[in-house]
Amino acid sequence: MMPQTYQDEAIIIEAELSAMAEKIAIDLETFILRMKLTGVGDDIITSTLFTDLKEGGVLFGQFKNGIKNITKDAIHNVANISAEKEFRMAGIDTFMWVTVSGKPCPDCDGRAGEVGTKEYFDAIGNPKSGFSVCGRHCKCQLEPATYKGDTKISR
Repeated sequence: MMPQTYQDEAIIIEAELSAMAEKIAIDLETFILRMKLTGVGDDIITSTLFTDLKEGGVLFGQFKNGIKNITKDAIHNVANISAEKEFRMAGIDTFMWVTVSGKPCPDCDGRAGEVGTKEYFDAIGNPKSGFSVCGRHCKCQLEPATYKGDTKISR
């Protein structure tokens, strides 16, 4: 369950937004430079950029999708932080890896049903921590080890 605090999540969100903004700025500069060097006039460049913005083209569509993914991940992480606090207050200290995907990546599939403490999963990699092939797209969860459901849940 990562990150561990709301402050950690805020730091991650800020870093991801900054990185995305920098990437988009570089992509825009490169796009404009490429067009200028091939002789395209400023009016056409401006028109092309406005069309991309309005239609969610390659440049601005990437920005929109980035914001959507950062927001989605942040909501998921805040929910995990809240759940972890509730588990801790309830005295739960042992967790089970549950895959929540019809086709989990090989890394996560191999962990389905694995049981350990929070510290254990922190050491080997939590869901969405980046250790696995699926990276930030991971849908796995750590549930209390007393969980009686299936360790592979297709949603």
